[in-house]
Amino acid sequence: MFQELEEVFGVHLILATQKPAGVVNNQIRSNSKFAVCLKVQDTEDSIDVIKKPDAANLKKAGQFYLKVGNDEYMDLGQSGWAGAPYIPSEITAKKENNSIEIISNTGMSIKKIDNDEKQQLKNKGEQLTNILKYICKLAKDNNIKEKKLWLENIPENIYINDLRNKYHDVDKSKLEVVIGEYDDPSNQKQGIVKIQLLNKENIAIYGNAESGKETLLSTLIYDAITQYSPDQVQFYIIDFGSEALKIYKNSPHVGDIVLLGEDEKLNRLFEMIR
Repeated sequence: MFQELEEVFGVHLILATQKPAGVVNNQIRSNSKFAVCLKVQDTEDSIDVIKKPDAANLKKAGQFYLKVGNDEYMDLGQSGWAGAPYIPSEITAKKENNSIEIISNTGMSIKKIDNDEKQQLKNKGEQLTNILKYICKLAKDNNIKEKKLWLENIPENIYINDLRNKYHDVDKSKLEVVIGEYDDPSNQKQGIVKIQLLNKENIAIYGNAESGKETLLSTLIYDAITQYSPDQVQFYIIDFGSEALKIYKNSPHVGDIVLLGEDEKLNRLFEMIR
């Protein structure tokens, strides 16, 4: 899987964990070429990662052991520090150490006087953050873009007109109505969800309370009455819920709306259907 992702997307996967036992299995090891082990608590953790107990004996902060492949290469390394403050200056000058340090007769530092002019300049955060900002600005100014590995998230609020403008994939000859947009992350695919009213098939909409059943039904009705004429589409609505569908009562596409308690109107509707 790791090799496959590298060939298709050109990316490397990084797994970072404090306790490798139970997390790093044989499948991960067989697909990982590099193993970096910093200071660990005990020799068992070191053996889990680099097959040797050496990482448990590291002393300095940032020291690590690097193992390549199956003992192809093994060496001790020291990581760099990227948290230095960024103090911009137009002139690059070699820093001279003009500090004075007072020590005791045992060699312990008692007081230090540092006449560092840089402290008077404005600190603009860490160097690493500013380097990243500069790279992003450089890419934006030169219109440098990489192909995204995944699609944008579907927005929380979706509007029918926006979907029709986005996809242009509605066949009016089949009386297709748009009801939403689907997201298939596994296949990195998004698309429009449509229903063909000429299929002569019934539609059942299921869901828990407040799950959006009424919203979905209202979306279907709205798209139909805004895209087709009353000669093409006619609705008879039975609303025993919140009665929110009454907003379509005056539409020429709606023959009538039956609400809860209107038994006589409901009976006449079913007689007409028969």
